Amino acid sequence: MGFCIGHLLFLYLGAPIFKGRPKPIHFQHIANIINLKLANCKASILSIVERDTNRRKLVTIAWNKCCQPLEAGGLGLRSLTSINEAANLQVLDDAKF
Repeated sequence: MGFCIGHLLFLYLGAPIFKGRPKPIHFQHIANIINLKLANCKASILSIVERDTNRRKLVTIAWNKCCQPLEAGGLGLRSLTSINEAANLQVLDDAKF
C-alpha cells in the first residue's frame, strides 16, 4: 500500500509528538531554534549599536561648565546644589512659627 514504518517521535506544527514521559531530547529542536533566534537578535542589536557609536562621538562636559550661563559658554542649567539649598531654605521658612 505504500506505507512505511516510522518512529513515534515526529514534529507536528513545530511541536514534538511522542509517547510517554517528555525527555529533554524531545524539546532540543525547539531549544535550538530559540537559541538561534536569540543569537540573531543579539547580533542585530550589536550591529545597530556599533553603527550608532561610529556615527556619533560622545563628548563629556564638566557639570560646572554646564551650570554656567549661556553667555559664558555654558548650557544655562541650574546647579543641583543651589536648587537643593533653595528647597531646604523654603522648607525651613515654611516651618517657622
